[in-house]
Amino acid sequence: MTQQILSFTLFEKKMVKRVSILTDTGYISDKMADYVKDSHTLVYESNHEENVLLSGPYPWATKQRILSDKGHLSNTDSANYLTKIVGSNTKNVPISTP
Repeated sequence: MTQQILSFTLFEKKMVKRVSILTDTGYISDKMADYVKDSHTLVYESNHEENVLLSGPYPWATKQRILSDKGHLSNTDSANYLTKIVGSNTKNVPISTP
């Protein structure tokens, strides 16, 4: 599994609004955060509560993958990263869950 950022820009008359989609990353590097920071719309991942995942029925290998840097962001990590990438131009943050 590779990590990719999908971002594109929409032009509306003379205004430029950036829409970024950031999911399935496991973590957000400084470079990734800079790339999507202050997007008008940021489709963003918030996947799990760690304690619920760890006590759930998934096999241990699946839990390890989800918790890894190549897995998914926990709800707590998602909230912490949002404080770094939401800016004054950010108006919409729909949350994506698998």
